[in-house]
Amino acid sequence: MIPRLPPLLLALIGGASVYGIKTLLDRIEPAAIGPPGSSEHAEKMNKMKIMARRGGIAMAAAGVIYTGAWIYNKRTHRPTPAASHNPDDDQSFYSDQYTHREQQYSEERVKMKEEQHQREKRVRSRLAAEQASMDNKSSSLSSEQ
Repeated sequence: MIPRLPPLLLALIGGASVYGIKTLLDRIEPAAIGPPGSSEHAEKMNKMKIMARRGGIAMAAAGVIYTGAWIYNKRTHRPTPAASHNPDDDQSFYSDQYTHREQQYSEERVKMKEEQHQREKRVRSRLAAEQASMDNKSSSLSSEQ
């Protein structure tokens, strides 16, 4: 994060950068354009105007194209199904809204029933074993008498 600088220091930095860029352009520009008043100077100035106009038109066109693409992207790729309104999708969205939850619930219910069935089976086998052992004890007691 950039630390906050005092306003006076910001003004000095901004002014120095603006005047520094202006001084640099003043030194470079005459050598690039040629001496003032010559036909060469007028031609280069005219070319610069034409190139600046073309650059401005190209930038404006690119801005319009980018804005159109951004708007299209935002309209077609909305984050939630409720935000995008497609009448054909309404019924399928609402009908499928809870299917995953219902399917998971039914799977859990089947699993619980199966576990309960296994527990009952173990209890029955344990009870049968106890009953058999009690029958063996009672038969052994009756045979001893």
